[in-house]
Amino acid sequence: MTITQQQKNTASVFAILTGLISIPLTWMTIREPLLLSGLGNSVHLPIGQLNVTGVNGTITFLFKSPIWFIVGIAISANVIQLMQNSRQFAIPWFAGWVTSIFGVIWIGIGICVALFSDKATLGIGSLLGFFCAGVALFCVIVPTSTQEDPLPTITDAS
Repeated sequence: MTITQQQKNTASVFAILTGLISIPLTWMTIREPLLLSGLGNSVHLPIGQLNVTGVNGTITFLFKSPIWFIVGIAISANVIQLMQNSRQFAIPWFAGWVTSIFGVIWIGIGICVALFSDKATLGIGSLLGFFCAGVALFCVIVPTSTQEDPLPTITDAS
C-alpha cells in the first residue's frame, strides 16, 4: 500500500489540529485520588475525582513528562512529515522516526494506565492525542508513491 505525499500532508494537518485540540480536553478522570506525602504516607484528597488534562497532567515512563510536551512532540513529528520533501529544510530521515515513535509510546503508556487502572477512566483528549501521534507514525511507515495517479478519462468509442 502506498499513498501520495498530498494525502500524507492532509493527514498531518488534521493530526496537528487534533493534537492542539487534545491539550485542554480531559485525558483521564481519576476517582478518589491519593496525595503522597514526603514521608511515604498517602492521604485521600477531599474531592471525589480529579480530571487530568493535557495542561495539568504528566506521564511517567523512564522520566516524568508533562502531557503538553508529549503532544508537542507528536505535533512536531507531523510537522516534520510536512517538511520532509521541502527544498528549504534538510531534515534527517531518522528525525521523523524518533519523534513519532516517542509520541506513540508515551501517549500509549498513558492510555494503558487509564485502561488498566480500576480508579481511572479514559477521556477524549488522550484518544485525540494518540491519533495525532499515530498519524505521524503511519506516515513514516507507509511509503510515498512517487507517481501521481492520473485521473480516469472517458473515451468515445463510436
